Amino acid sequence: MKQLLEDMIEDWEYWSPKPEIEILQKYAMEGRTITIAYATYIYSTAIAFVNLPMIPVILDLVKPLNVSRPKTPLYIAEYYIDEEKYFFPIMLHQYACSITCTNMIVVVETMFMLYTQHACGIFSILGYKLQHLVEPKNVDRIRLRKDIAFCVEMHRKVVKFVDNINASFSTGFFIIMGLNTVLMSVTGVQTALKIGQPREGSRYALFTASQMFHFFFLSVPGQKLIDHSLEVQKYIYNSPWYELPVEAQKLLLFMMRKTSEPCEFVAGVLFQFSMQTFASVVRMSMSYFTVLSSVN
Repeated sequence: MKQLLEDMIEDWEYWSPKPEIEILQKYAMEGRTITIAYATYIYSTAIAFVNLPMIPVILDLVKPLNVSRPKTPLYIAEYYIDEEKYFFPIMLHQYACSITCTNMIVVVETMFMLYTQHACGIFSILGYKLQHLVEPKNVDRIRLRKDIAFCVEMHRKVVKFVDNINASFSTGFFIIMGLNTVLMSVTGVQTALKIGQPREGSRYALFTASQMFHFFFLSVPGQKLIDHSLEVQKYIYNSPWYELPVEAQKLLLFMMRKTSEPCEFVAGVLFQFSMQTFASVVRMSMSYFTVLSSVN
């Protein structure tokens, strides 16, 4: 994680001239918007979820009945004490755990989004450099060779940056994806079983939808990373490569081979984070939901 931040700082210091810094700023602002939207979504759904168990307590104060309404904890856990008597201390503990976990999720996953957004910005700068190889200042063959070699080195660095992202987040996100698949199935079944209990059913439905959107938000940066890494090859195609000397064309051919393979974020060396994987996981969850529903 520290190395990734140092690499980002180094890139921002190096790409100080325009228009490269403008490209980085554009992607940084997009990343800021995405992370704010994501954090808002996570905190909003978390607040809605944790407040549902307090509705009976509030109704008992506002509109009391002859008997107290049944209290339900935030989640099922065994405390080995009288849960009715110590309902509020238990709820306080569960709220503290939920807030801590939510903050950890937001911090880690927004950092992941910012890192991938930065990598996309570097790929975009690389494309800009390749499209502007043939300019009056580059008529010199030695200068051309240096510029193309610089683009090759730049591509190598951004690929290494993506590898560091994989090394930092791969294992944790593999666990998250596995839990997402199971939780979407189980909570989907619980939603169907609690259809006659609106309050409980809405809790499980909210949780199921949150898990689905959660994985969707994580899949979008992975898909953008794939798309931007493959676009480098398109930039080379669209550049006036035919005006370059044969020696420079051969160097570009070498780079085209290097950029033919996409840079991707892979969870647990098995699952590629992309929209295709998102669709597959949703289908898998629905299959588990169907099986579990038939068993119940």
